[in-house]
Order: sequence, then C-alpha cells, then structure tokens
Amino acid sequence: MRLQTLLLSLVAVSPAFAQTGVSVTGKALTPLAVVARASSQSAYDSAAKDATFKPSRPLRASARVQPPNGSYSGSTTIAQVSSFVAMGSVFERHYARGAVTDGGGTSASASANGATKGPHSVLLTFAGAPSTKGRVVVSFRANVQYGTNKSLNKGAVDIGNDNSVEWSGGGSGSQAVTKEFPASLDKNGGLAVRLTTESAVFGTGDPRDFVNCWSELYVTFKAADQGKCTVQPYGKGCGPKLDAAVATISNNNVVVWKLTGGFKNGFAVNIVGTQALNLQLGGGCSLLANAVVLTLVKTDANGEWKNSDIVPMRNFTSYHQSLPIDVVNNTLILKASNGQKLSCTGF
Repeated sequence: MRLQTLLLSLVAVSPAFAQTGVSVTGKALTPLAVVARASSQSAYDSAAKDATFKPSRPLRASARVQPPNGSYSGSTTIAQVSSFVAMGSVFERHYARGAVTDGGGTSASASANGATKGPHSVLLTFAGAPSTKGRVVVSFRANVQYGTNKSLNKGAVDIGNDNSVEWSGGGSGSQAVTKEFPASLDKNGGLAVRLTTESAVFGTGDPRDFVNCWSELYVTFKAADQGKCTVQPYGKGCGPKLDAAVATISNNNVVVWKLTGGFKNGFAVNIVGTQALNLQLGGGCSLLANAVVLTLVKTDANGEWKNSDIVPMRNFTSYHQSLPIDVVNNTLILKASNGQKLSCTGF
C-alpha cells in the first residue's frame, strides 16, 4: 500500500488528522429569497435575514409554479460552507418556460407580499490564528441557456464587508472567472467577506424553450503556507537512520524517504502514526510513534530502503519511524531509526 493511500485513510478515520487552520461560518445579510412566476401564479420562499449556516447545515430557498397552460418557473438558491477547506459558496438555479413575463430569480424581499426580484447577500466569517496572511480566491461560474432574452447572472465580493467591492461580474452569457486577492485575518483572527448574487430568468415567448439560468460563486481563504509540507526529525535511533525530504513537482508535494543502517538484504517495519512516543524497546532503542499503520519493506544489499510518494493535499500531521528486523539463530533482532514528523497544509 502506497503512502498516499495510507495517509488518506488516516485523514479520514483519525481525529488527530482533522482539519486545522482556518474555518468558516456564514449568515444571511439579507433575506435569502427566491421568487417564481408563471401565468397568473407566483411562489416565494426565503431563509430569514441573519439565519446562519454551517458545514452540515446550509441555507436553502426554493419556489416553483407550473400552471395548466404549460408554462413553468422554478427558482432555488443554496448557501453553504465547507468543513474540509475554508470555503463558502452560493448556488443559484433558475428555470423558466413560457411568456417573456414568466420566470423567477433571486430576491431580498422579506415576505411574499410584494416580493420583487433583486440581489441578495450572505456574509462569510473566516476564523483562525490572529494576523494569518494569505489570499482570498474568488471563483464565479455561470451560464444562461437561450441567452437572447433578459435572463442574467451576476456576482460581487466585498472582502472586509466595508462596502468596497473587490470583484464583480456576470451578465447574460457564459461566465468562468477566478481571481485572487491578498488578504489577512485581523488581530482577533477574523475576516468578513460579503457575497452578493443576483439571477433573473425569463421565458422566451416560445413554450418549447426551457430556459436554464444558473451560477456558482465560491470564495476561499488560503493561508500563505497552504499546500505545503515540511518534515522534521525527532527522537534518537539506535543505529539506523531515517531521512526525509519534500519536493514540489507539478503542484504536487512529493516526500522522499530513505532508510540507512538496516540489515543487509533484510526487512524493516515502517510505522505511520498519529502521535509521537518514546517507549523503550531495550538495547538503547525506542518506539517513537504509535503504530496506526504498519508496512513491511525489504532492504537492499547495503541495508538501505528508499521510496517516494505524492502526499495528499490535506491538513494533517503524521509521525514515521522504521524498525529494521532480522532473525539470527531463531532470535528476532530489532533496531530502530529516529522519527520523522510530516506536517502538511491542504488547499
């Protein structure tokens, strides 16, 4: 089993490998509402102003009408944040079929009575270590099928929520843009970012045309050290030496392991753990990591073993040690290398 697979398994099952660094929560700055109208029918739905959303609890509003004459209008908006990376997003999905006056879209109206189309906003709050430097990445994707009518998608991002819009864009055609902006968490470890989206969909006048209007606005905070791995030796071995180095190749972190001082043409037990230990094994040797995963490798004629693997882009810390073994006169002989601490920050 390769190191990448082992570490992905550890990240998934072990609390010690949980997401660390910057987290994000969100709330609705306006009613997160949608409206839908077709023929003489209308519908409205909303997540209330100040309603909060967390990784396992997004905000959602959805409205739909379908009169007997064959016209149709449906609108959905979803605001959510990720538990895996410091990212929040707003999804818009709006549909219409029928007259040019049939359709729906986003709204900031607080009730169905007199509800009108227009932009609505959410606030993302990123939290982490005070004064963490990094960048805010804005990604906007949108499209309008049958874009000759008045249907549109727009988005805007205000970093700092200070009424100074760093990015805005969109329109009636296909959109795909990614922009990055330098940013830092404040002295209290926070950063507020306002996301505003607006979508409007209309029928074309031809009941055979089903207009599909959608957008996706993602905002991510990436700390300056994200996407990097470091290795640090720790503890003392009793003869063998485990070296490790990290290189970046084609945007991948590759870790290279090398064991020296093992038994010639022998074997070694490689340990991957979630915490450092210092348990005496006798003969001046120590176990330096809890054995969550064990793999058996073969050493060459010089008593060495070398391997390289792509490290998964996750936030985690793991502890590594190699234990060369041999059998002499039916007696198991064991040696122990130093430990290596691998620390990575994901994207």
